[in-house]
Amino acid sequence: MPASLSPRKESSCMRDQPMAAQCRAAVVVPARNEERRLPEMLTHLREAVTALPDGTIEVVVVDNGSSDGTGAVARAFAAKFPPARVVTEPLPGVGNARAAGARLALARAARRPRQEHEEFWIIGTDADVLVPPSWLGNWLDYFDCRACLVATGGSVFQDLPKTSPVAAEVLGRVGTFIAHLEQYFGVVNVEGFNHAIERRVYGLIGPYQQPVATDDTGRIVNLAGEDWDLGTRARALHFPVGRNTTNEVRASARRLSADPYRFITGEAYEGEFVPVTGGNAPQDIDPARADDMLRLGLRRALLHFAFKPILLQPQLLRDADVQALLGPQLHAELYGWLGRHPAPDVFTARARFITDHLNAIHAAFADQLLQRCLTVIDAP
Repeated sequence: MPASLSPRKESSCMRDQPMAAQCRAAVVVPARNEERRLPEMLTHLREAVTALPDGTIEVVVVDNGSSDGTGAVARAFAAKFPPARVVTEPLPGVGNARAAGARLALARAARRPRQEHEEFWIIGTDADVLVPPSWLGNWLDYFDCRACLVATGGSVFQDLPKTSPVAAEVLGRVGTFIAHLEQYFGVVNVEGFNHAIERRVYGLIGPYQQPVATDDTGRIVNLAGEDWDLGTRARALHFPVGRNTTNEVRASARRLSADPYRFITGEAYEGEFVPVTGGNAPQDIDPARADDMLRLGLRRALLHFAFKPILLQPQLLRDADVQALLGPQLHAELYGWLGRHPAPDVFTARARFITDHLNAIHAAFADQLLQRCLTVIDAP
């Protein structure tokens, strides 16, 4: 085990029964002010845990400084369900919460009496997600049959209001566009609501983080991007992110229904350390603005599904399919830009390089690439 994963000083929540030797994974659930949604989530999660042999899975619920009864709900669940533990992380931010849960799980895994399985998985989801009974078994089967060590699953909305049909249509088209970009650029992003990472990779790339960046005006943005940040660091160290297409969870549509404009442009996850908690009346997109919102959503998708992989792997520009997508002029311009902004070889410096330059390359070439994508992808 990497030195970075050595257990911290034991806390009271760790002085209990040792982790079972056959335990293969820990599910980490960050929760902040989720007393309404957490009980149903934990009920579904319990079904998934008990579908496997006893001792296979542990659960860590992280109370992220909640001001409601989230902590009490989690502790009541753990009191009746031995595989579950609760830890408190007062520092706000879902990245901080996931890191605290993973830290506890890995410390417990390091103290097992014996280890029949060398691999140990951190499986992540959210407090407003409903998982199927087969969810955990599917994850273990997926990794048993594949060489990848970090992967993300899929989702469907569990509560998309019928009052938001235009927003749902726009979002669906953005999703289809992203699927095409994944085929061209070969990059899958880690999604916080449904993902898994093996502990050795986690130790090498570093723990979940609470990314902080600022835009040109000094406004703090991207504070909730701990999942995509994890995937970026994994790929920067040459660990590709797999996609488990057979393992879907039911995610919440509350961000979409509360403010479809901010959701589709990605702003629903920016400017705040914690997830929104709902309570707003469902909204829809004005049909007259649908085309504009679609363009904004597609343009935003290029940031993470085209320009980020190009920065991570400039050799993608030598791929024949990518060259065909870009066209000669844009291909030459991107080559020239990368020549003026060479990425460093050192992993930590490369991750910083991506953060510093992603918005710049996106601003310079997004409109050109979007036009090329719409022309090539929509061509008969």
